[in-house]
Amino acid sequence: MRNVWILVAGPAAIYLTPSLNMAVFLGIALSSIVPTYASDPTKSVLAPPAATAGNNVVAALFHPRSTMPSSAATRLHRRCPRSLNVTAPISPQSSTTITPDDIGRSRWHAERFVSRVALFVGAFVLAFGRTPAFAAEIIAAPGSFAAAGARLAYTTFGTGRVVVVLAGGPGLNAAYMIPLARTIAKAGYRAVLLDQRGTGGSVAAGSDRAQLTDRGTVADIEALRVALHEARLRFVTHSFGGGMALAYAAAHPTRVANMVLIGSVGTDLSTVDRFGAILMTHLSAVERKSYAAAQRAGNDAKALDIQLLAEFDDRTKARATIAAEPQPFIYPAVSAAIYADFTKAYRVGPALAAVRAPVTLLTGSDDAARAMEASLRAAFPHAHRVYIARSGHWPWIENPVDFDAALATALKR
Repeated sequence: MRNVWILVAGPAAIYLTPSLNMAVFLGIALSSIVPTYASDPTKSVLAPPAATAGNNVVAALFHPRSTMPSSAATRLHRRCPRSLNVTAPISPQSSTTITPDDIGRSRWHAERFVSRVALFVGAFVLAFGRTPAFAAEIIAAPGSFAAAGARLAYTTFGTGRVVVVLAGGPGLNAAYMIPLARTIAKAGYRAVLLDQRGTGGSVAAGSDRAQLTDRGTVADIEALRVALHEARLRFVTHSFGGGMALAYAAAHPTRVANMVLIGSVGTDLSTVDRFGAILMTHLSAVERKSYAAAQRAGNDAKALDIQLLAEFDDRTKARATIAAEPQPFIYPAVSAAIYADFTKAYRVGPALAAVRAPVTLLTGSDDAARAMEASLRAAFPHAHRVYIARSGHWPWIENPVDFDAALATALKR
């Protein structure tokens, strides 16, 4: 029964447990099986029992040419006396007697088969090194760290090398990037989705307006690096989050390992108005009128939802994204404060020359953010540029197949 349990639980562990737990489980399970092949066969129930001259129907399903030392057979007989022989009629003319020796031999072959299956499962796990991404559930794990007298929150997904995920806005709820963080985790990395100061789980930290600046943002990211015990950081960013990663790279060029910038702002904010103007051309006259009215009323959430319609090629996916927005989606006071300071202080082009890490500009083919790309190409002449077909500003939603493949390649650079 022990080996039958292993046969069932072993493969199940592949789908239900992380790789380390699975390896430990199988190591324990196999340790109870494998030694029986190397030790004295008279001390193991897996040793083959003696063959008998009976017409053994069950044993014929396996290999009947095996013998069992008499001492082991004697112990088996003590557990199953010969008086318990079972006669199973096969036809009115004949019957087959199944003796304890027959049962013992059949059990030995069955257990050997089960053991080999368990060994195969264990070898599979060890060969692949971790639970297959398609089978493992990606668990969200919350965390926090100290930064400038406050605590900031983050959520991790997966295991492996750390990838810091920065949301756009500024001042957006980072939870909208959870699907992207899960994609990173499935690629074999530990995605760390930061709730930027004043947003999400870091709302309380937004009370210190002095930290809602270019320098404050860089200091928060550096505090996160220290808390994660990482010598260098990998970044995957979206929109304005790219500017935050670039500000950090300009201040700490040797502490950056990789940057994947999705629809990023440039090395300053001088081209953001061009981005906005292009988006307006993607709206109908009625939508533009509604957008202007929302802005006049100070309804940033309504204005942002209308803007999102222009940021997608596929309006159906745009509306689905709007319907699924985390609430609140934008923190207006935080957004205004950070944007105002970045407008004055964020000019990082020359400083980025010291960055030696690989950079990938990953952009939707129809993203209005391409209007801000020139300064990035100038700062990173060797950057790898990838344009995701049939996509606007949210390529991981509009064309996930091409996007996921491009992201996996970019993270390996």
